[in-house]
Amino acid sequence: MESLIKQNRAEIVQAWIEAALNAFPADSAKFFSTKNDPFANPVGTTVTKGLNQLIDALIENRKASEIAPLLDPIVQVFCVQEFSPSKSVAFAFLLKNVLREKLAGELQNPRAQADFINFETRIDRMACLAFDVYVKYRMRIADIRVNEVKNQVATLYRKSTIFYGDSESDPNHDKEAPKKGADSSEVGSG
Repeated sequence: MESLIKQNRAEIVQAWIEAALNAFPADSAKFFSTKNDPFANPVGTTVTKGLNQLIDALIENRKASEIAPLLDPIVQVFCVQEFSPSKSVAFAFLLKNVLREKLAGELQNPRAQADFINFETRIDRMACLAFDVYVKYRMRIADIRVNEVKNQVATLYRKSTIFYGDSESDPNHDKEAPKKGADSSEVGSG
């Protein structure tokens, strides 16, 4: 199977890239697949580079510890776009369809079918790793959002203690706080 994939590598990778980029809206997918400038098209560049590296890692049957870092940038692209988990890791499974299509003639051979099933296991492992990477990024994004809310609440608390005083340390807090509807001249007249 590895030799068949190597022989048809360029065609397989190009079809895989196109299938992965089709997760995006049509206009975006077209832009991502045609623009080669990494600064103008970081998404397309990241996906293209990543899938090229991943196909080689699958052919060489590399360990999970070597594949996970290759998945990182690709999954991050999908995760930041806030796609669903299934849509974010679907690119991994799309390789199966691409291989079936591009190697259809060769897969008629029973030996090639058995080899293909073994290769599909590598793809499934890669997809599981992609989901692990996705969860890591979603957790990181959630932590960032929680910290933003904490910072906003802390800022509001600081501002309120400056304006209204600190209710926990000041027993006269309620007596001195400005009343609703009171203008600045009534605040100090209590």
